[in-house]
Amino acid sequence: MLNLTELSPEPIHNQIYRQLLEKILTGDLLEGNKLLPIRTLARKEHVSINTIKRAYQELEHKGVILRQTSDRFVIASLTDEQKRRIIQKLFKPNMKNDDFAFDLELAGQIQKNLLPQNLPCDDQLCIAAYAQPSRTVGGDFYDYIPIDSNRSGIVIGDACGKGLPAAILISQIQAIIRSEANNGNRTEEILRYANQQLMRFALKNKFVTLFYGELDRALRQFTYVRAGHYCPFLIHSDGRFECLEAG
Repeated sequence: MLNLTELSPEPIHNQIYRQLLEKILTGDLLEGNKLLPIRTLARKEHVSINTIKRAYQELEHKGVILRQTSDRFVIASLTDEQKRRIIQKLFKPNMKNDDFAFDLELAGQIQKNLLPQNLPCDDQLCIAAYAQPSRTVGGDFYDYIPIDSNRSGIVIGDACGKGLPAAILISQIQAIIRSEANNGNRTEEILRYANQQLMRFALKNKFVTLFYGELDRALRQFTYVRAGHYCPFLIHSDGRFECLEAG
């Protein structure tokens, strides 16, 4: 759960406090979730009970966790504005830990820049999209790829995790798909190659689910492949709808 080291000049209890705070602010630990009891976490991380107590007391003092009993705590409900205030208060420019606030802000900017800025809307094709992370930074993304005068690629995906790691993972996958699509490869070849590359460079237990399709305006044909992602809906003009279930 935590990455603790005695080689760091930072005290262990502060490492625990900081890492738990980061998980809470980035949404890896959701509101209402219970933290491990103090004794349980102490055994799991091979530290003293007092070390965990000090970390939890700091989190309680900052208002990000709530005490249920002397040994049990839950994640408090925090709005995005409250999270921003906590970050601004805790990670000031003259403090050592302002790297975390910078990373969080950078992750949000990366994610925003990855989304297509201009979507087509004409008498043949009109695309509208909206994305709003449920937490500070999410793993959901979409893309629109103009391939030639007739063909366009559409991507819907979800990267495992949140924060900067998810944003970086999205950027890598997006670059691969864009490159392969513009090289004229078929839809299944594009995702097969993307999967091979992901297995090479991604960290353990990190993954992406994807839906990729190509619309050919001249043929009025949509060819797609789905890689573990939820089935999108195709809604017809008469109100009928169907799930695009093929793999």
